Amino acid sequence: MHLIPIKQKKSISKEACILFGSIFVEGAFIIYFSFTTKNVLSHSISLLLIAIITFPLGLLISRLLFPGKNISETIILSFCIGLPFSAGIWGIMAFSRVPMSFAVYFSATFAIPICLLFYLRRTLRFKNREINSNELCISIIILLLAFLWHSLMWANNNVPTDVDAQGSIYLQFLMKNQGYPFVYPFLDGTKAYINYPPCFNVIVVLLSKLKMSLVYKECMSVTVVCGSYFVIAVFLLAYFLSKRNILLAFIAGILTLNRAYLTQYNDGNTTEMLSFLSAACFIILLLQAFAEGSKKLSTIIAATAGFVLSVSALSNTEIFSWYAISLAVFFPFYLLSKTKSYSKDYLVLIVATFTCVAFVIPWLIVASGNHESVDFAHLKSQLATHLIPTLKCWHNPVFLVLSFTGIGILFFRREKIMVFLGMHALNMVVLLVHWKFLRFIGFKWFQFSPMQYWQYGGNGYYTTPFEYPSTFAIGWMSFTIVFPIATAYTLITILGFIKEIKNSFLEKYKALVISMIFLSVFQYYAYKNYLRYPEWLLETDYQALQWFQENTTFDDCLILNPINPIKLENGSYWSSDWVPLIAERRAISSRSLDIAAFQMKVADTCSVNKAELLDVYNNILQPSAYDILKKSNITHIFISALQSGNLMQDYQKASFLQLAHYYSIPNLGTAVIYKVK
Repeated sequence: MHLIPIKQKKSISKEACILFGSIFVEGAFIIYFSFTTKNVLSHSISLLLIAIITFPLGLLISRLLFPGKNISETIILSFCIGLPFSAGIWGIMAFSRVPMSFAVYFSATFAIPICLLFYLRRTLRFKNREINSNELCISIIILLLAFLWHSLMWANNNVPTDVDAQGSIYLQFLMKNQGYPFVYPFLDGTKAYINYPPCFNVIVVLLSKLKMSLVYKECMSVTVVCGSYFVIAVFLLAYFLSKRNILLAFIAGILTLNRAYLTQYNDGNTTEMLSFLSAACFIILLLQAFAEGSKKLSTIIAATAGFVLSVSALSNTEIFSWYAISLAVFFPFYLLSKTKSYSKDYLVLIVATFTCVAFVIPWLIVASGNHESVDFAHLKSQLATHLIPTLKCWHNPVFLVLSFTGIGILFFRREKIMVFLGMHALNMVVLLVHWKFLRFIGFKWFQFSPMQYWQYGGNGYYTTPFEYPSTFAIGWMSFTIVFPIATAYTLITILGFIKEIKNSFLEKYKALVISMIFLSVFQYYAYKNYLRYPEWLLETDYQALQWFQENTTFDDCLILNPINPIKLENGSYWSSDWVPLIAERRAISSRSLDIAAFQMKVADTCSVNKAELLDVYNNILQPSAYDILKKSNITHIFISALQSGNLMQDYQKASFLQLAHYYSIPNLGTAVIYKVK
């Protein structure tokens, strides 16, 4: 008689318990901060909405272009590439003057892909049905960690900390209320044509309409979501590049949250995050195009890669220019790669380049007008940076050493995308210091003007008739993709050298333990040393403007801003710049509108005299004040708490003004809003 063995219960491994526990802890933190901060709940809702809306398109593209990937890899990839593809389609629709209705725009990237997925369900069946729980869990861990990190940067902020963000948000505000691309920034019917890159702004406007929230709040949320997705994109790129080395990919993803990257929340215009995400997805697609055996499919993937790179241009042109230059330089550098397939690989590069050109050039022509030849008569000035000082200014020195060591490893391995990444880093180094070669050659037009103090790794300015990417921005942001991946390769190589350590605990977990120690120390110093800006806004001003937004309408209200910035003993104050964005009302003489003038073609027939209005603001009792305000359609005047003490006495005497609202906080002054009778 044979005994039938009792079926053993499947037990969950310790590794799986740790991964699921980490996800649970991160989820608990997100829930906690959602109820204890101003903005994390809004960010979480935006993350959920964007994930749902963009996933179907990402899944459709992933199944068509990556047919050999397993189920878990496809899920991660779908979330990663769905957002830039959706943003690209929405940007092109806006550029083509499709009315900005979230129902129309979301249908193009949500409803239609779902129908196609159902129609092509047999074609899109998985050949590889593997579901790797480690892949999924670690991807979720990285995404939630990145989302927490990004969200906490602005967890309790009233507005973004960078004043430069106002130009972009002001355009989003006009696009939301007046349509795109034609808007009416003034109440006299003057038209303006927006030529700012549309993709990021369109996402903000659509989400703002969907959630019925203010554009500046959604600008913060979309920035957080794009930044979180970018971290996943770097993780996925490193994962595919390293032939599924999940520890290396994990390290690369975490290292993306470095000092230079965190600084973007305090000195960027918010559109960089989508541009970086698009650039990372472009490299992922280029990697797949090179790896694909079918010439037909590799050509299709290459065209798709070119489209995604154009999305980078339609979000932030400076970041796009770095990778466009690297793509052009890669044509000869490709010869350094091993396992070459000349005809197929060069076809991939050519198709990707021309597809990108086809989408970008029409927009550049509209945005920039006719391109002028090199103008030697009007020389430009740019910061003259030095390689080591500017890199040390933005990056941890240990990070730099490990990164450049990793770049050497990439060149040593000579895989095609490894060569591309390494060559991109070298390109950026050349762009940083190219002015020294111009100085050495001694062109007559070249001039070097020294500065008294070093700034961003530069000690002077140089003149040039050419358009170059900003040198300090190159040292700051251009290495954001390559440095984390290169450092991860260096650390994995070091771990390989010490694998002979004999210790019962480290024998199994030594790589993970050593990595976590390094990452913990690295992230601590990254957080402690990134560039921080103040919020540039008093709570009294914010609350008064919130009241204004809730108690007035867009069509009949216009706020007159003071001259910017307000000069104080300890520096300058920029609260007035946020006036139209927090109140969502059009404003005269705001810095936002001044910035927007460079991004819009405004008709010369505008009757608003800003100098005249500023004089009225500071001299409200002058005899012509009322007539000027009425002629300019001014209905309300906002006075910052920092100025009300000096101005209210005169404003109270003006018979044509009525005190509409004031908000006072001890030690923070009183913000005031007057109504023109």
